[in-house]
Amino acid sequence: MEDNNQKFAEYLKRIRLEKKKTLVQLADASGTSNSYLSQLENSKRNPPKPELLRNIAKALSNSDENEEHALYQEHLKKAGYLPD
Repeated sequence: MEDNNQKFAEYLKRIRLEKKKTLVQLADASGTSNSYLSQLENSKRNPPKPELLRNIAKALSNSDENEEHALYQEHLKKAGYLPD
């Protein structure tokens, strides 16, 4: 599971920075805490459950449903819920 943690951590941080979101902004928009997101990005927590992955995708997609769906699918892959 450690490989999934590292893979997901790197992915989440990269996509968050690409979308120009701070940890606080993403936490507020996805309904979680910035400390939890920081732990995810630093491989200190296992990837979250699909429900939170959906919320993160929604927060990063800027209300674009197609982008939200694509991000959610990629989140599921990087978290190890779907085959890569």
